Amino acid sequence: MKAPDPRHLLPLALMLSPSVATAHHASHRHTHHTEKQALTTPGAGPSEGQKALARAQATRRALEKRQAEEAAALHAKQIASAQAEAKARQDNARTLAFMAQTHTAQSAVDTTQNRIRTLRANIAELTEKQTAVEADIRRQNAALEPLLPVAARLSIAPDAALLASPETASESVTALSILGGFSRLTQQRAQTLQSRQDELRRISDDLQTQQKELADLLAGQTRDRNTAAARTRIAARQEAAADQGAQKARKAVADALQAAADLSAEIDALVRQEAQARAELEKEAAALTRQHQLERARHARSQAQALTSAGQGVSSSGGHAPVSGHVAIRWRQATEAGPATGITYAALSSAPVQAPCTGRVEFAGPFRSFGQMLILDCGRNYRFVLSGLGQLTVSGGQSIRKAATLGQMPTADGMLFVQLRHGTQVVSPAPFL
Repeated sequence: MKAPDPRHLLPLALMLSPSVATAHHASHRHTHHTEKQALTTPGAGPSEGQKALARAQATRRALEKRQAEEAAALHAKQIASAQAEAKARQDNARTLAFMAQTHTAQSAVDTTQNRIRTLRANIAELTEKQTAVEADIRRQNAALEPLLPVAARLSIAPDAALLASPETASESVTALSILGGFSRLTQQRAQTLQSRQDELRRISDDLQTQQKELADLLAGQTRDRNTAAARTRIAARQEAAADQGAQKARKAVADALQAAADLSAEIDALVRQEAQARAELEKEAAALTRQHQLERARHARSQAQALTSAGQGVSSSGGHAPVSGHVAIRWRQATEAGPATGITYAALSSAPVQAPCTGRVEFAGPFRSFGQMLILDCGRNYRFVLSGLGQLTVSGGQSIRKAATLGQMPTADGMLFVQLRHGTQVVSPAPFL
């Protein structure tokens, strides 16, 4: 795992936490009170140190207000982005479901198509057979047509032929045989004709049934195809709209992060301004002490100290690392992003993470791709940045003691990045870990 290189983690993270203003509220109230006392001391106007302090305090209050506003805006946009992403996932899932339905419908259409082809082949065969039977019936009718007059006369007077021409008995028998054969022939021809007509009716009925089934299949196929296509078009439009919404939401978050990044120069300027105010106040306190104005000197020193947190800075921990594990990347070690700006520990699974100093939590929460991140103000302008935790047990504004538990590492592949900053400078944390 490549070690993160958050060169600007501290100023950006400060933007994300409304608790920053709360964390500094007590010190501001105290410094405002001492500033008022000093400024209202009879016979004393505001000194250069007091003016510098007032400027630094006004700048910090303005920045903290902007930080809170940026944090609130960013949080709202992150929520909106998450909702837009969820909507996009839902619409994508709906599109996939419609596509699956369309695929199923297409399979049904394919089956219907096969049935349609079979029906059309059967209809063509039946039509051909119908034509053949009709032609055969016409031939049968043509063959019977010359016999019909004779059959009609015989049906009226069957013995007339015999009586009209008296012959010998043998001739009469022959005549009767001929009449019997003619009768059987006509009867067979009539039966064959009736059979073919019955066959023709059956063919016509089958043909009508299959034509109706074919029409129903074609209508259903068109309806199903149109329904599936309409669903797919609707889902595609919804998915496109959701994707566009998600892109806008992601851009809004990126813009909010950029706005937070734009404040980093102001934060650095504030750190320098406070350092200058602190130096002016210390210088002023020394001058007041030499002038035996001890009360005013005490106020000046108190104001200078109020610009720092309750911590006493950083100190050596005797080689006690903030987490159990081993060093994966050393300070200033070459990485893809350049020389490492901190120390990265390959931590044990779910190992507790301990505070490397006594101080106050300035930020605690998730930050970009660095996982759970924590910024600890150690005092004397020193701050530790720890990122990569799995979960946190402290919150912004909370005061903690050195070696107190801050949280724990993820259950697998835990990498803890530890960075130390002194004002705006990144310094090696190795002597203090």
